[in-house]
Amino acid sequence: MSTQPYAEIAMNIIPSTFDEHKIPYTILKKNAGELNTELSVIVLNRGAKYYLFSLFQNLISIGLNSIVFVGNSKRNLEFESLSAEFPDIKFVTPAEEITTGEMINLGISEVSSEYVLVIWSDSRLMQSYSFDDLLKKLHQKNYICVAPFLIDENNVPLPVQNVPSISASNFTTEQFPVKFDFTKTIYMFDFIGIYNRIKFIDAGGFDYTIKNPYWQNLDFGFRSHLYGSEIIISNNFKIKYASETPIENVSADDSYMTFYLKNLALSLGNNGIELSWKMFFHYAKKSGLNLFNAYKYFAKAAAWVKLNNKKINQEPAKLISKWEPLV
Repeated sequence: MSTQPYAEIAMNIIPSTFDEHKIPYTILKKNAGELNTELSVIVLNRGAKYYLFSLFQNLISIGLNSIVFVGNSKRNLEFESLSAEFPDIKFVTPAEEITTGEMINLGISEVSSEYVLVIWSDSRLMQSYSFDDLLKKLHQKNYICVAPFLIDENNVPLPVQNVPSISASNFTTEQFPVKFDFTKTIYMFDFIGIYNRIKFIDAGGFDYTIKNPYWQNLDFGFRSHLYGSEIIISNNFKIKYASETPIENVSADDSYMTFYLKNLALSLGNNGIELSWKMFFHYAKKSGLNLFNAYKYFAKAAAWVKLNNKKINQEPAKLISKWEPLV
């Protein structure tokens, strides 16, 4: 594990609110997308421009008119030309490169609807889908997100039922096919899904200090379950990739260490869930930091857990042990 990059990340305070990290950005069509609607759409930029054009047409054709596009790099002329072609879409472009989770945090800060569909520009809804029944289900249940049934560019269903697992003290997630409607998953593959906006904000959104998308996504999903929410997959909600399916980097890198402290290392203490200092030397050895920097970051993580422990209603070990795949 590389020590220096993690040392830089470790000096950042773990955010407790989804908009804690202030990102400079520009907006084209500032008042666009602000419709009084139950469901807004956040389109994350990835891939060629023609994917984006096709997706916008796809969304508008099925009546989804409250759309916010979020770029992941500095504004360019392509977005300005697209803005002219789609005057009712709000274009948000950060002034610096940001993580996927930060893109979603930023997009959610620009909408006021109860629910938010997050989708990539190189994917599309499989059919003219009515969201009414799904939104009713979201409203009735304690779901923070409903993830889609995903299909690759060759029309092959993807195994997006993600199950947490520990074997010989090593944490991993296992992937299974989705055979039943409303199958639960520990996180939504590739960040795609319909989020409950208020629950998302209450959970703190995505942690900008976690740079690896896999661990950033898993941190949000695992934390949401510790807080008592659920993420489920709807078989009727189908999304297809127009290009290659992204590959997750699941290596235990620097981002894993932050995920570990915020989730796996927690245990039940006298005052509820805590990050016990009994875990410190194990963490310091694994992190690659010197003792001084390891102490500083562990203390910050322990303070974050203490601040949020009233939200946590179960131990991570129990969450993992009782989880069974639906096959």
